[in-house]
Amino acid sequence: MKNHIIRILVAIDAKRNRVLILALLVLLFDKAIGQATPVNYGFSISRSSSGNNFGSFYNPGLIVNVRNNQFEIAANVQQRNTKFSGAQFTHEYIYFDGDEAAGQRVQLFVFYNMKLITNASLTKKNAYKERGNAPEREMNFDNLRFTTAEAYMGFGMKLKMTEHVKLYSLIGIGAYNTLSGESNLRFRDSKSVSLTLKTGISYMIR
Repeated sequence: MKNHIIRILVAIDAKRNRVLILALLVLLFDKAIGQATPVNYGFSISRSSSGNNFGSFYNPGLIVNVRNNQFEIAANVQQRNTKFSGAQFTHEYIYFDGDEAAGQRVQLFVFYNMKLITNASLTKKNAYKERGNAPEREMNFDNLRFTTAEAYMGFGMKLKMTEHVKLYSLIGIGAYNTLSGESNLRFRDSKSVSLTLKTGISYMIR
């Protein structure tokens, strides 16, 4: 019994040491990045949509800029019911940065985007189409809820309005896959190739 307790304490101590080492490495890495590269923070608000039949989403988010890279984590709020519906992550790489001294305010970028959409409902138009196609089904199509995983790649453009404010838009192609929800629908595939569109505004604090 005593030996068993000793082994448990040694395992806990080893795990604690690994956590401490990992935390130290993260702090050192963060400090090194901060010294070598300026990091800028800000927030954004956008509106996005894809071919998942859920309509538009509002996306309030936080952004971090490191050199030519921008990382954004944003919430999904479905326009139809204004409820929280998951989150999305976007990585942008700016490959053309206009020279402000020459009056060039346009930035061009490529991106990839990953979304997890939860508790989403069909748009009123799509629910109406499904109901009209199967009037014999005793199902309330307005109350259906879905969860999807989605991924996209594409390109976009930003317009510098001021030193801190930018307008942006993007278009991409990818696919969605329904993880949960009604799969036997006439006008909606459970998984499909899709386009995504997004427009928004960002504000950099520093």
